[in-house]
Amino acid sequence: MDYADFMDLSSVARTPQAQLHPQGRLSPSTQPTPKNMAPPSNPLLSGIKELYLSGLYSDLTIVSWGKSFKVHKNVLHAQSSVFRTMLSGKFKVGQQHRAFRRVGSTYGGQPDTLTLNHDNADELAVMLHFFYHSSLPTPAECAYMTEPAFMVYVYKMAEKFDVPALCAAATSRFSELLHPMQDLSNYELFCTALMTIDENVSTAKLWDIAVPRIVDNMSWLAHNDKFCDLLQRMPELNQKLLISAAEALTKARAQPPRRQQEGMDAATSFSHTFDPTWSSIMG
Repeated sequence: MDYADFMDLSSVARTPQAQLHPQGRLSPSTQPTPKNMAPPSNPLLSGIKELYLSGLYSDLTIVSWGKSFKVHKNVLHAQSSVFRTMLSGKFKVGQQHRAFRRVGSTYGGQPDTLTLNHDNADELAVMLHFFYHSSLPTPAECAYMTEPAFMVYVYKMAEKFDVPALCAAATSRFSELLHPMQDLSNYELFCTALMTIDENVSTAKLWDIAVPRIVDNMSWLAHNDKFCDLLQRMPELNQKLLISAAEALTKARAQPPRRQQEGMDAATSFSHTFDPTWSSIMG
């Protein structure tokens, strides 16, 4: 019998309408559920959140740049294959993740200690929050959550620790935040995000979001000298944008004559923004 079965059976005495299936599970109640009734909270998930907030029963302390996080090995084991390897004692320093260093254990009921000084404490805090809440922190809980570049770093950490669910959550939040606008503050955040992706090989998948946003806003970005200078320092992004221009040209050629010419003009102008030598290719 698993935990879910136990929870269901324990409610039989206080649920007169409940009927048991032969397998031991409760059948749905015959009483209609009001549409405005909120779904019951999950005491297990609530309890896990409380354990993280309080540090109660913690059996591992993670230390990163002066910050300590009281965590639970079973939670880390369930969420990350990298932590699973480390906690099982099979991890060898220097093989794959040089950033990890086990600094020993204390006994007498005291938690083990793991130092991760090669990892940013703020990004680590977001990952640990995700482990216990299955969601990203709010901006009120972490001010950096409004910056797309920070989500690039969170994605990088999720890749490093092999947490696919966090990768997906960071990608979704990055997509929500990356909206270039012509006001200075937003433009700076946008360019910082592009530079962050460019500097981190493991986050290259995020170009799939960034490139279309650039293309959609090219009408004003192409006239921004700072942005064009930025592109010249990013060969990979420059190449991706040229490929997008070529794809746009191919698509335009498949359109009716009038729309075809409009699309070809836009694609050619788009490509000239980055590399004049493409004029012969686009012609």
